[in-house]
Amino acid sequence: MRALLVAVILTGACHPFANSAPDASDASNGMCEGPAPTGQGTCDCTPTGWRCNSCGGFSPPGGACEPGDSCHYEDWEHGCSCACNAEGRWTCSKDTIGSTCPTGDVSDLGGLFAVGPANTSTSDELAPTVSGDGRELLYVGPTADLWGSLRGPLDAFQDGERRDDLSTAGDERDPELSADGLSVLFVRDDEIVIATRTSTTSAWSGASAVPELVGFGAPSLGANDLHIVLTKDGALYEASRVSTSAPWSTPIEISELADAADDGGPSLSRGGLELVFHSNRGGTYQLWRAQRPALDQPFSPAVPIELGIPTANVRDPELSRDGLTVYCAADIDGTQDLYLAKRTAL
Repeated sequence: MRALLVAVILTGACHPFANSAPDASDASNGMCEGPAPTGQGTCDCTPTGWRCNSCGGFSPPGGACEPGDSCHYEDWEHGCSCACNAEGRWTCSKDTIGSTCPTGDVSDLGGLFAVGPANTSTSDELAPTVSGDGRELLYVGPTADLWGSLRGPLDAFQDGERRDDLSTAGDERDPELSADGLSVLFVRDDEIVIATRTSTTSAWSGASAVPELVGFGAPSLGANDLHIVLTKDGALYEASRVSTSAPWSTPIEISELADAADDGGPSLSRGGLELVFHSNRGGTYQLWRAQRPALDQPFSPAVPIELGIPTANVRDPELSRDGLTVYCAADIDGTQDLYLAKRTAL
C-alpha cells in the first residue's frame, strides 16, 4: 500500500507567519523554519518542513493572489510550481510527470488519479459517493455490498471496510449520500431504498423502500436534495420534491439528453445546474456533461469530458459538493477501480 501525503511548501511572499512559535521539538530538529504559516489552512510540521493543505488559501491554488507570490504545491496527485502573475492569478507548471496543475483560469477536469488505498482491492469498486465535507466515501465493493472509507483533512482515503449496517445477502449498489450525510439512498435488489442515521459517526438504520421511485436506479441528489436524477432502461430521468420530508414527484425523462446509447451513473451538482453521467454514445463508456441556466430550464446538449483514456471504460461519476472534483470508476488496469479528476474553478 502506498503512503499518500498532501503537502504545500511555500516560498517567497506567499507565506505570512503567525505570532505563535513552533513546537520546541520541531525547532530543535530544524524541521520547520519559524512559526506555522497563516492563511494556508491546517499546517503540520514534518521532516520536510511545514505541511499545509492549501496554497494562498486555495487547494489546489486557483484564486486571487498577490503578484510576485510563489509556492510549490505537492500532494499524491500533483507536483506543481506556482507563481502569481501580473493579473493576480495563480499560474502553475507541472514538475511531476502526469500531474495536472492549476492555471488560475476556469478549467476543465484534468486526468484521472487513483483514490488512495481505498481501491487497492483486486475486486471491482464502483459507484462512489462522497460526503459534503469530503471525508467519507461509500462505494460498491466486493460481493456487491456497500463499503466505506474515511480520511482526515490532509489524508487519502484509507482501506475500505464492508458496511455491515447497509449490506445484506442481496445485492446493493449505487449509493448516494444526502447533503448532510444523515441519509443514504441506494439500490437493493433492484429497488431504491433509504437508510438514515442520527449523526455522521453513528450506525445506519435499517433501509426502507422509496415507493415513488420504484423501477428506477442510480439516484443522484442535487439542488439542496430537492431534485433527483435517476436512470431507467439506459435513459436519464428527473424528479423533485417541495421539502426533504415530502415524497418525490413522478420521474420524467430528461428528453433533451435522450440518446440511443446507454446513459447511466448520473451525478447532479449541488445547485442542480450541472449533470455529469456516463455513456457509451462515443463507443466506450466515458463521462459526459450537460448544463442548464436554471432548474426549470432544459439542459444544453451533452459534451464529452476528455480524460485522456479513450480505450478504458469510465463509469459512475460523483461530483463533490464544491463541484471541483469528480470521483468515478474506471477499468484502466482491467478491474474497475476508484479514481478522481479535478478542476480549479467552475
